[in-house]
Amino acid sequence: KLEDNWYKISSFFNYNDFINTDVDLKYFDLFLIDIWLGDWSWFDIIKKIRLKLNINTPIIIISWYADKDNVVCWYNLWIDDYIKKPILPEELIFRVKNVLKRPKENSDDKILEYNEITLNVTSREVRKWKRKVILSKKETEILELFMQNRWKIIPKNDFIIFWWWEDKLLSVTDNTIYVTLSKLRKKLWSKFNLESKKNLGYILI
Repeated sequence: KLEDNWYKISSFFNYNDFINTDVDLKYFDLFLIDIWLGDWSWFDIIKKIRLKLNINTPIIIISWYADKDNVVCWYNLWIDDYIKKPILPEELIFRVKNVLKRPKENSDDKILEYNEITLNVTSREVRKWKRKVILSKKETEILELFMQNRWKIIPKNDFIIFWWWEDKLLSVTDNTIYVTLSKLRKKLWSKFNLESKKNLGYILI
């Protein structure tokens, strides 16, 4: 259906196909990702796009799954739209056109600000009171997530899956999260007002 409407597409059937493509992924205008790719590789693809390549290209998720809390979390984790199966061809084209019409962000100039903290999305440089703060890669990514989604609750389970996906999830305890967030708070002092909501998740206020 997309090709019938003059869209040029490239198809990938798993994570390895995706990362080994000869095409520069930065030149794509949109990513359509079915979450039922084998071995949950869809999750690795999203992390590759957003965290490792730092690409802001829109992402649309396609899935039978329609749990409201998870859909909201996906939006919080840099997903631009969600389409529930079965998909009507007309709906697919409409959603694609709608996402592509949105103004494109200039990542070269994108600076996130919160209290006296700034994060340069491109260079990954963090400053507090205009002084550079040294954060680990994971700490920087977590800071970006909350700065991008201030006042939105990030569910704990999704927080764990997203940030520790490459680790053994069973080894990630409440203490793991507490230590990670405590280190981040300490480096940013009182300027990072992150709260834990019992049975819900975490929110930056």
